[in-house]
Amino acid sequence: MKILSFFLPIALTATALAQTLNIVAHEDDDLLFLSPNLLHEVQSGRRIRTIFVTAGDAGNDASYWTSRQEGSKAAYAQMSNVSNSWTQSDAGVPGFNIPLFTLNNNPNVSLAFLQLPDGNNGGEGFGLGSLQHLWEGSIDSLTSFSGSSYSKHALVDVLRNMANDFGCDNIRTQDFVHGYGEGDHSDHLTTAYFVREAFDNCDVGKPITSYMGYPVESLAVNIDDETLAQKKAAFYTYAGYDRNTCSSDESCRGRSEEAWVQREYVVDEVKQADCRIPKQPNARNKGKAMAGKPLAQS
Repeated sequence: MKILSFFLPIALTATALAQTLNIVAHEDDDLLFLSPNLLHEVQSGRRIRTIFVTAGDAGNDASYWTSRQEGSKAAYAQMSNVSNSWTQSDAGVPGFNIPLFTLNNNPNVSLAFLQLPDGNNGGEGFGLGSLQHLWEGSIDSLTSFSGSSYSKHALVDVLRNMANDFGCDNIRTQDFVHGYGEGDHSDHLTTAYFVREAFDNCDVGKPITSYMGYPVESLAVNIDDETLAQKKAAFYTYAGYDRNTCSSDESCRGRSEEAWVQREYVVDEVKQADCRIPKQPNARNKGKAMAGKPLAQS
């Protein structure tokens, strides 16, 4: 099987100026839904920063979501083939406490955690509010577990600030095409809606790629065996820190993770140089049209 990319081949883009910003909801979303693109970019030496918008707490206490953060760090170290040793700093956004971790033996890799409350699958949250509530205006602000308060406009501004600080040349996120109730997690969709809101401006000039989440399980497997083994290795490394997921072929058998890890699908690609970014795409029709755009296919 051959990997097809909508961007230039990674070997040609891995220069000192090649920088990808990933913005996802939970600590496993990048490993399941943005990979193997993510995997290959890390392996190529490209500069990568991933922002995790929620803590991924799923209503659990801090021991759970901090363990998930440790899992993310372990997975990126594994993909980089270096020791799992990181330096913590702050993302540097005034007024917001956002821990930033840089991989010591591969400083091209960094992870930032906004630590907002998990919104639960349907956006109802776990008593602390949710991204969907914030997006739809049913709450005025959402407070992170690190004590920062985000209004809707503040979250948009924080994402812009972090992107500008990082200096990325492309942005990857989750599904901003489909709507609530169409099979994906509320946090996946809302994170992507915030990304679109933050960057759907021709002045930004950065391509944005939107990846399908849970619904990929109904589409064809599109990752070759060798690449799949590497993708699984990264995900299983993470999963050793997350008691609510599976961490081997055997333990994943029959679970949704078994299907998700074998697939990677783009639902939309916004080439902002064209200045043609739909603020309100026809989610249902466009999603069906784009569902046949895998990044990996035989």
